[in-house]
Amino acid sequence: MGRTVLPYSHVLESERDRWKPFRRALSKEDQEVFDRLFDRAKFHMQAGVYMAHSWPMETILVSICLEHGKMIEEILGKLKEKKAQTSPCSPRSNSAVSPFWGIIFGTITKVTALC
Repeated sequence: MGRTVLPYSHVLESERDRWKPFRRALSKEDQEVFDRLFDRAKFHMQAGVYMAHSWPMETILVSICLEHGKMIEEILGKLKEKKAQTSPCSPRSNSAVSPFWGIIFGTITKVTALC
């Protein structure tokens, strides 16, 4: 007879429980971030079911990485849209821009080599 495999939702919660001492040592702000990480792992519950193996934390971490990858791609897409709308390479005709923002935009342009 084969071993009974726990439902992935139980595995995920048991891993979360296993990390409770670590979570308690975090600041309140970091605890909230920690909780959101495990919440993101729930988005890939079906994939976790298929990947049932003896190291569930590996599946949880990959699920979290997938969600972060999607977030990064979304942010980069928004940045590209913003860049297309207002190119930092074009001269700014608005004289109301403060010198501070001129320095910041100039530095960003140099660092990221957008031009």
